Amino acid sequence: MRPVTTLSDDQRRHLARIQAEAFGAPIDDIGTWWALAGDDQVLAWPSEGPVRGAMVTIPMGLFVGGRSVPTVGLAGVAIDAAARGQRAGLQMMADHLRTVGAPLSALYASTRSFYARNGYGIAGVHQKARLPMEAVRGMGQAQPGWWRVDDTTWPAVEAAHRQVAARTFGLDRGPYIWRRIRRVRKAPKQSWAWGPVDAPRAWVVLSQESQSGTEFFRLQVHDLGALDAEAQAALHAFLGGFAAMCSTLERSFGARCPLVEGTAEHRAQVELVEPFLLRVVDVPAALRARGYPSGLRATVRLVVDDPLIEGNRGPWALTVADGRGRVEPSDAADVRVDIGGLAGLYAGHLSAEDLAMDGQAEGEEGELRLLSAVFGGPAPGLPDFF
Repeated sequence: MRPVTTLSDDQRRHLARIQAEAFGAPIDDIGTWWALAGDDQVLAWPSEGPVRGAMVTIPMGLFVGGRSVPTVGLAGVAIDAAARGQRAGLQMMADHLRTVGAPLSALYASTRSFYARNGYGIAGVHQKARLPMEAVRGMGQAQPGWWRVDDTTWPAVEAAHRQVAARTFGLDRGPYIWRRIRRVRKAPKQSWAWGPVDAPRAWVVLSQESQSGTEFFRLQVHDLGALDAEAQAALHAFLGGFAAMCSTLERSFGARCPLVEGTAEHRAQVELVEPFLLRVVDVPAALRARGYPSGLRATVRLVVDDPLIEGNRGPWALTVADGRGRVEPSDAADVRVDIGGLAGLYAGHLSAEDLAMDGQAEGEEGELRLLSAVFGGPAPGLPDFF
């Protein structure tokens, strides 16, 4: 892999053409996207010779069990049409996995079967809700003290988001994700927060977007969060205040959406947009990095079936105590787990019993139950798309 900054002008144009043709995008939009991601994160493949493939890497973290696990997100993975059907994509992904430099790799897949062959598995959901504003009007408890967020106060909002994500499940967002949230596309965005300027307790980024056939807007919520019940009530009431000119509200969310659950009657339309995929690139590092249930003390011994990365296979002994995990080589294993299945188990999306039913794990019933308890936690989901 080589960054786009090392390419000639002709090679850069070819790289942009590969991604534009793969995703049906205007080629001029590709340069805008690269600027959003940062040229140093736009990679060409292979490391020398003619350019045949492309990807964009997104440095981030993933909060699992209350701890941020270093993660590299992937987007824009594409192979030149002339090179398809020749295992070029598999070779490119193998090169990426050898050099990723983080315990986890995450992505949204255009083709799930291809990424399954590279050891990725479903780890959680990305959903969308659409609500009539009449269902939102009257929710919560209105509070004074909302203020507009600007460049000087964004760091405080980012810190508040980390607090929310750490106690549930979510991204430890890097610059690319925050740029996507703030970037103006279809309509001007408004960014609001509530609470102290240096420590906001709630925030929201929204836009009012035109709808065909009506003069009323769609209230598009690009991001929101609250640190406690009072802040959440203030946030819901604030959103209800847009009902005069907005007829509907749309919001992407992960495993749950308090706004949907808080309506008096079921009026929301909820859509599973797609799951996100995870690849455990470095098994011992990933097991050490995440958090575990604080009241649990246990040792589980597992072997990982990973055809691509020999160093992941183990067997490993994972000892959990006080919310932390210690990983050591083991001379035997009680449970076998496929590397793709480990993604869902690691995130808390699937239990060990689920994996056994799907043929992705083997072990005695008691050992499977213990393994599920070790990896238990909040339901995984991401409001962020990348």
